Amino acid sequence: MLGGFAFSVGDDETGRRKIDTGGRAKRLWSLIEYLIAFRSRSISVDELTETFWADKAGDNPVVTLQNNISRARSALTELGLPNARELIVSANGRYAWNPAAPTEVDAERFEALCTAARAAKDQPAAVSGMMEAMELYTGDFLSGSTEEWVTPLRIYYRSLYTEVCRMALRALMEQERWMDVIGICGRAYSIIPEVEEVSIHLIRALTEIGQVGKALEHYETVKKMLMAEYGINPSEELELARTQAARTQTGGKLDSDTVLKLIREQEFDGGALHCDYGVFRHLVWRQVRSMARTHEEAQIAIINLSIGSGDDLLAPPATDMKRLDRVLKVSLRTSDPYARLSATQYIALLSNATAANADVVTARVDTNFRQMYPRSRARLSYKIVPLSASMATTDGS
Repeated sequence: MLGGFAFSVGDDETGRRKIDTGGRAKRLWSLIEYLIAFRSRSISVDELTETFWADKAGDNPVVTLQNNISRARSALTELGLPNARELIVSANGRYAWNPAAPTEVDAERFEALCTAARAAKDQPAAVSGMMEAMELYTGDFLSGSTEEWVTPLRIYYRSLYTEVCRMALRALMEQERWMDVIGICGRAYSIIPEVEEVSIHLIRALTEIGQVGKALEHYETVKKMLMAEYGINPSEELELARTQAARTQTGGKLDSDTVLKLIREQEFDGGALHCDYGVFRHLVWRQVRSMARTHEEAQIAIINLSIGSGDDLLAPPATDMKRLDRVLKVSLRTSDPYARLSATQYIALLSNATAANADVVTARVDTNFRQMYPRSRARLSYKIVPLSASMATTDGS
């Protein structure tokens, strides 16, 4: 069930048969998947009809369920499975995957290996168990399925895989098992590319074995992916891994051209500076310390993006956040940095600006957003927070 739905009989993996769960048989196979996923219990008619046929107004859901159970048994028989018609049993108005049928589910095995590995006190045994678990995780739970009941389980197994990857990679890095790290990271990146820790370990391991070119190439790949898919820049730790790789490439000493290349995100395009939050935080504290000397004013602007109003507020789609990024780029001054604060917020530093100046800026942002994207249903709101020179007495490093 990890990576898709497939059956195999006995220990012969060559006989493994991937099942096409789309098309007209989509709901039928989803019913079978449900019974297997929850095979530790029998399931009521109400639960099954609510899960699969709640939208069939006017139909008799009980009859529909009975017909689909019959079709499911026939489909399993067509696969040539032993005692196929006995795999789904019923009693007292409840259905279940036959507990007497010897069945091994990869998702259950994966979970058991993860649980044992996390509980193991012996590190080599723990790492070995985690590596075995990761081998089983060939993809997300029932990948390709759009059924609502699948989503919570998919999130659970994916988060478990992410946790085990992190634990295993940290242990392997400590043991300097670079090739194991590279193998795990290569596979993990294809499944959880958004987890930057995977890329950080991969870049460092590649650097350790002298494959600096590949390390820097992967950095560029993940950087483009993060911006294209999530609208964010690489984290400080990922940037540090890139810098350390580049330093290794130059023999530990960076010439001026390399330094300039490393610190320049892109050619200056005249817009405001979009940076990650870690860099933004340091720029704010630099501004605060400067204000202690210059006594100038500065403001923090928090820009919120939402759809709807009142109790009906909804999170905006990622497309609108990318649009807001473009608007801020052209609406703020080139000296005003801004960063992604959350899934629905940006934050900007307005240096040498009064509260009245900040209102002018937010009005300009709002006007530009409406002019550039008149069909967007998104709504902008703002919160202005004045910076104070007295903050310089607080340790912001």
